[in-house]
Amino acid sequence: MNNLPYNKDKKGNELAQDYVIARALDEITNMKILSRIEGDETKVNDLFHHDALKKTVADALHAVCEEYKTEEAVSIKKLDEMKKKLDGGYTSFWS
Repeated sequence: MNNLPYNKDKKGNELAQDYVIARALDEITNMKILSRIEGDETKVNDLFHHDALKKTVADALHAVCEEYKTEEAVSIKKLDEMKKKLDGGYTSFWS
């Protein structure tokens, strides 16, 4: 079972299926969607304006699992990091 580590928390306790799905979607969003975002303010500012993309991701994760802690989500943390980089004029998933 390839996703066995996702089925348990740090203490080894079984996680609810909706939590496991939200966690997997968080990882997929991070690697497959956010990794495609790069550019200067003229290209990506709308995505980060008023945290619209961050809210969309958080809402989607909550729709799958209400207990999923978005403040710990890898995709949300990456969006925060990318937004800070954009303040310098350019952002990228990889830099």
